[in-house]
Amino acid sequence: GQVLKLPGDADGAVVADLLGQLLETPKRAFIISGGDAVTIDGRATRRVQLLPRNPDAVPFQKATLWLDEQTPRPVRVQVIDGQGVDRLITLTSWTPGATLPRDAFRFSVPKGVKVATKLPM
Repeated sequence: GQVLKLPGDADGAVVADLLGQLLETPKRAFIISGGDAVTIDGRATRRVQLLPRNPDAVPFQKATLWLDEQTPRPVRVQVIDGQGVDRLITLTSWTPGATLPRDAFRFSVPKGVKVATKLPM
């Protein structure tokens, strides 16, 4: 019954380019640990944990990546934000450089739904 319309970098907003933040400059931006071998759906991966060097620069306090051993791509991503919200994303397919239709991310507000521009406190 309610839609939140917020800029992508607003506190509490879902970060649209989460993987970009995690993968762009990981050694410079994060303290990386782990490297345990883990099998996910028959795929050999390495699990690594990333803690931000500057906690104010990213919208989470901890991230865990499961990286495919055959390709340099994540298979699973877990992110825990500053409020303790735990998000786990499993990537079942990935097409780098894919072309998407212009309306792929267009959202139309359903009839009768209230649009809010601020997060409820």
